Amino acid sequence: MKKYLLYDSLFLSFQGEGPKSGVLSVFLRTAGCNLSCSFCDTLYAVDSKFSNKWLKDTPEIVARKIKEISDNASNLIITGGEPLLQKNLIKEIIIKTKDEFKSIEIETNGTLSGRELFPFGLHFNVSPKLSNSGEPYEKRVNINILKEFADYEKSIFKFVVKEREDFDEIEELRKKIDIPLRKIYVMPLSDKKDEMDSLSSDIIKIAMKYGYNFSYRLHIALGIK
Repeated sequence: MKKYLLYDSLFLSFQGEGPKSGVLSVFLRTAGCNLSCSFCDTLYAVDSKFSNKWLKDTPEIVARKIKEISDNASNLIITGGEPLLQKNLIKEIIIKTKDEFKSIEIETNGTLSGRELFPFGLHFNVSPKLSNSGEPYEKRVNINILKEFADYEKSIFKFVVKEREDFDEIEELRKKIDIPLRKIYVMPLSDKKDEMDSLSSDIIKIAMKYGYNFSYRLHIALGIK
């Protein structure tokens, strides 16, 4: 019986966040998520009311489509939604495309294990949600899973912040799961360039104090996918 990946889109753009910001990449945006964050900027790939617009293909077809648009892109980004909800299908796609790219990144909220994919040497961009997401702690934080990612060499942690108190939450989580400082990136919580720029000046100062990295959100600044 054939199995199908549910996804919203496949496109070529630039990584907008984290250590690979600005890198030309192929994006595979999977559909569906196990969280409902108040600030979600990809509801069209999360909320089931948009499911009639989602695409459905076998891993073989998705892999072929990825190769067709890869052009000169050296990086593949599998994002969502929450890609690890369809982990087995994602694994098949990785096997079929890994030789096409110098690096593959998976964006995840850190509530589901990615351990089965670690042997492929993928980069995991883990975005644990803080209370500013509107989700209850027990739904958005899985300590054991976050520890798995913290111990994995090719992982970073991205947090969206707006208030001073958000940093207190990050510190509490960092100490609890022992995240190396070099792996932490903070980003302004906004989907508007003017507000993002205004927030960034204060966020940068606080990030310096804690020893965190700062990440701009290039795609918002440029108005691209």
